[in-house]
Amino acid sequence: MMDSLRSLALQRVRILLQHAEEAFPRHPQRSHTYVKQARRIALKVRLSLPRHLKRKFCKRCHHYLKPGVNSRVRTRSNMLIVSCLDCKKLMKYPLR
Repeated sequence: MMDSLRSLALQRVRILLQHAEEAFPRHPQRSHTYVKQARRIALKVRLSLPRHLKRKFCKRCHHYLKPGVNSRVRTRSNMLIVSCLDCKKLMKYPLR
């Protein structure tokens, strides 16, 4: 029962993040709303998001991140550093 709920939630989260990506160029605020809805769904069913989905939004302000527009991506000493230009949060991920 719970696994089917989580798989359905993951499917819905993927759809919402895809909509956020499509809406970002014309309606950035709408894309941020899609991200917040996706997070709310994932939290409700205690779903841990895959790595590629987690990195699409800021951990602090929950805005959709588009490199070069509202985020900056750099590499430094085997670390991937993503800076949110909306809230100035730095997120560091190890490079393999």
